[in-house]
Amino acid sequence: MVRYMASKIQPEIFSDADFEKEVKTFYKDFFDYNLSADDMDFITNREANKESK
Repeated sequence: MVRYMASKIQPEIFSDADFEKEVKTFYKDFFDYNLSADDMDFITNREANKESK
């Protein structure tokens, strides 16, 4: 989550951060679970944050 926030606050410095990839890898490695697109929508609360940059 820290890298995600950093990429939102200072995108010029953290432009290489791939939050979704990191989250999916974490869930696969630690829980043996493949996240779906709906899972990522829920985690990032995309509907509530759709106006955010």
